Amino acid sequence: MLRQTTEVMGARRGFESMQAHVTISPMQREIVVSLADLRYVSIECPNCHTKVTLDMKGKSELWEKQDFFTPKTCPGCTSAYDTAIPRSLDGFLKSYEALLPIADRITFRGPMETD
Repeated sequence: MLRQTTEVMGARRGFESMQAHVTISPMQREIVVSLADLRYVSIECPNCHTKVTLDMKGKSELWEKQDFFTPKTCPGCTSAYDTAIPRSLDGFLKSYEALLPIADRITFRGPMETD
């Protein structure tokens, strides 16, 4: 942390001089995403690297046809996803839908970076 000292001449009677301390700190950046801005979630297959993007606000044809949100197999190579993926994303979708009415008041934050 840098500290800068500046001499300031007092303009009022009784102040001949005074010191002001100004603290200069490094710039910090932080990634902030509002829940209201989140809509899509993607899954990448570890075998063929096919990415499936799912819309959490609108029911897709696939979603309506299978009656669940997350596919159980990769559409590219038909290998099964890890069983934790569909279970976790279906749970996340339920939480997402429950929070949508107050989504403008909820944010996700990444780690702070310092320049």
